[in-house]
Amino acid sequence: MSKRGGVGYSKSQKKTHDLIKSLHKSGLDYRRIAYHLNAKNLKTYNGKEWKGNHVYAILKRYKEREQKLTLEQEVFKSEISKFEVRWERV
Repeated sequence: MSKRGGVGYSKSQKKTHDLIKSLHKSGLDYRRIAYHLNAKNLKTYNGKEWKGNHVYAILKRYKEREQKLTLEQEVFKSEISKFEVRWERV
């Protein structure tokens, strides 16, 4: 479980994500990041070689997950409005 609930990433997954993110920030494209990961003999979660689309998906899904968890923690102000219930005979 992660701090914010739900299933968190393993240490190796987090380490791989951080490496991918740093390489992407340094200016490498997805294909070159995949080449770099394969050169280091790192495998995907499923034990396969990296490809550009895998790298893209890792960055995209991590960002989406962070946004979702942030929204789940957001506290919304309650608002009371007029509410009316009518009984109608049919």
